Amino acid sequence: AVIPHLDEVTPTAAALGAVNSISWVEGALVGHNTDGHGLVRSLRVDEGLEVSGSRCVVLGAGGAARAVVHALAEAGASDVAVVNRTASAAEVAAGLAGAVGRVGEAADVAPADLVVNATSVGMGAEAGSTSPLPVDPGRLGPGQVVVDLVYQPLRTPLLTVAAERGARCVDGLGMLVHQAALTIERWTGTDPDVSVMARAARS
Repeated sequence: AVIPHLDEVTPTAAALGAVNSISWVEGALVGHNTDGHGLVRSLRVDEGLEVSGSRCVVLGAGGAARAVVHALAEAGASDVAVVNRTASAAEVAAGLAGAVGRVGEAADVAPADLVVNATSVGMGAEAGSTSPLPVDPGRLGPGQVVVDLVYQPLRTPLLTVAAERGARCVDGLGMLVHQAALTIERWTGTDPDVSVMARAARS
């Protein structure tokens, strides 16, 4: 782990206990975690969606899920339910959302405004296939935004089924691109052209 070798970490990295980039700031090595903020910014910039006031469900409780839970709460989500096979892990992840976080259950998916799959289910699946799925597709429908952090393939089984049921679908490449852009901004002091980065990532 790199954290013990750093001079300081940002509040987000400290809360998550994880660092995905390091910058040199006035003679100090500072650790950052841009994953969750990358998702929130991709939703706002690429999709025109604001998280504030949204009822959110996060599937999974690993590192990516925890970053997303923390960022959704910071962005003003009204409810962040963490659904995971292991309740104890879900409880830890939900705690990162403070007062709006809670351990959820499968039934929470249906009324959610935003559903984020932060599990590995669907990774490596054949593009366009409809299995395996991390959630009962009967709980998905119009009015929802469904995000799958998996980006290999871009059109995961979850997104294929969610689209068929009328949900708005967002693949995982946006989060990847925007978390990298946040790091580049910090390293160089300039704003990278995210559209160029996205085209390169999709090519």
